[in-house]
Amino acid sequence: MQKNINLRGHEVFTFQWSKRGEALVILHGGLSHSEKVKKYLLPAVKRDFKVFAYDRTGHGRTANQKGSIRFNFQTKELIAFLEDVVKEPAHLIGVSDGAIIALMAAIGRPELVRSVVSIGGNTSAAQVRLKFGKPDVSPEAQAEHDRLSPDHASELIKKITTAF
Repeated sequence: MQKNINLRGHEVFTFQWSKRGEALVILHGGLSHSEKVKKYLLPAVKRDFKVFAYDRTGHGRTANQKGSIRFNFQTKELIAFLEDVVKEPAHLIGVSDGAIIALMAAIGRPELVRSVVSIGGNTSAAQVRLKFGKPDVSPEAQAEHDRLSPDHASELIKKITTAF
């Protein structure tokens, strides 16, 4: 099931697959969306877990908000999702930035997190410092962004150049 929900005053695009087993939340990588992770992670977990995912603010079908590119913002959003939607401690699988957010939530609110699987997560900002001029975003990436996101592709470019 996929739908938009109001998560503490902001519309967030969510998914839920399967209703059996312990809760598991899949967190997509930065500048990505939940549909990207569902095709390669969902088949491995949907039989045994109650699986949730959402497009984090400023990603996929969830509109941007000021400050949403920051990890503290995204960690607070995950905690709200766990408290208001999942409503039980959950296993977290995070990819890239999603892994960082999962680890930050586990550190900040350990009672909400059963376990963390970190796929490509960094433990130091030094590992992700990038030197950007104006990024080259392919027409295909812009078209995919425009197909899903309520924000224009120019917002994607702005996010990339201000994230690091």
